[in-house]
Amino acid sequence: MAKKKIVFIDTNIFLACATAEINDSDIDVLEKIHSRLERDEMTLLLPEVIKEETYRKLEEAFGRFREASKIPDAVGANPEQKKDAKLKLLKEIQQDEIKKANEQVLKKIKEREDAANKLLSKIFKHKNTVEIALSDEVILSGLRRSALVMRPSSAANGDKAHHTKDIDCLAWESVLAGLKANEDFKSAALFICTRDSDYFGTSKDETIHKQISDDTKKHVGTVKGYSDLLKMLDAEFKIKYAKAQQDTFKAVSLSDMIGKPEALKSQSMWGDTLMDATRAFPDVYPQMYYDTDFGGLTIPATISRNARFCPFCATNIEFTIKKAETLGVYLTVSRNTIHCPHCAKPLIVV
Repeated sequence: MAKKKIVFIDTNIFLACATAEINDSDIDVLEKIHSRLERDEMTLLLPEVIKEETYRKLEEAFGRFREASKIPDAVGANPEQKKDAKLKLLKEIQQDEIKKANEQVLKKIKEREDAANKLLSKIFKHKNTVEIALSDEVILSGLRRSALVMRPSSAANGDKAHHTKDIDCLAWESVLAGLKANEDFKSAALFICTRDSDYFGTSKDETIHKQISDDTKKHVGTVKGYSDLLKMLDAEFKIKYAKAQQDTFKAVSLSDMIGKPEALKSQSMWGDTLMDATRAFPDVYPQMYYDTDFGGLTIPATISRNARFCPFCATNIEFTIKKAETLGVYLTVSRNTIHCPHCAKPLIVV
């Protein structure tokens, strides 16, 4: 009879899985985990504190990402538009298209958010997932562990701000409580998957720290650690990934979607929605520009040939306009488009 395989996955790994899903990668790691639960090949130990932390951090990240992904009103407060009816109409057209594109982007973000949460829910609620409640006993054990500077407390690894790592101690004490409560785990193999170095002996290998392994001796047959989930799935569950996929997953971080909408820019969700205005109004809406410093997208401001200042940064642009007219360089990017010499934002001269 095959040895039972028990897996403990830390929050940082679940967040990397969700981020890969949100970025529309082809790794499908959450589905792979679910498939092994479905086949009764894996038992997942899920501390309540890990589940709640995963949902909380994802919601925080999505909130920031939704805000960062809003398409800015780059037209700005252009004084020329107050005088010129054509410019005023152009701004109204631009703002309407910006609003439509923004709604489409946020809709697609919500779809990906829902998809990631749905997959996590399928895993967390599965019959082969053992959720361990954050009981009073677990809380006291976790706080004691943190106070005594025992692994996975980061103070044991030289981090003086170990009070911020109480959740890790609570999570590990939850795992131990789950192991103690199940007699049939005693001959099982426990796999710990985390990017947290406090679980390991050294930063050079993935050998579980002696304090952690000693905790499990009476409760499981063997214990092994992995910092790379794909490596664990390959070695223990025969799920193969190409090297490119492995490299992609190793680099995945929740920060990819916090204030960095360019993380999704390579995906189709940007290409189809953000260029609608260009196709709809080719004569008055010549170009959109990706600009990571400006929140993901820059819509060109419209100025007259007599404009004096850049509507983005207030730099004097009279010489830039005259030079462009003299050299005939309007067509270098788009019809009648120049760039501010200071902030480099695009400006349409009409």
